[in-house]
Amino acid sequence: MICTVDGRLYTVKIFVDGHNHKFVCPHDIHMMSSYKQLSDVQEEMVWELGTLNLGPVKAFHIMRNRYGGFENVGATVDDCKKN
Repeated sequence: MICTVDGRLYTVKIFVDGHNHKFVCPHDIHMMSSYKQLSDVQEEMVWELGTLNLGPVKAFHIMRNRYGGFENVGATVDDCKKN
C-alpha cells in the first residue's frame, strides 16, 4: 500500500511480496533496451563486415548464426545499424 505524505511525496506503508510479479517474461528480457547492447567485439565485427561491403543487417545475421540465435546476440538489427 502506498500513501501520500504531503501530496507530493509517497511512502510505502505495506509491501506484500506475494503480490509481486515480473514485468517481463525471462525469455523476453533480452529485448529490453537496458539489456540490449553490442559488446566491443561485436561492434568491431559490424565495422569490419562493413569494410567488406556487408551492411549491418547482414552483419547481424552473421552474428545470429555465430552466437546460436538472435536472442544470444544481445542486440537487434537496429542496434547494429547505429554503429
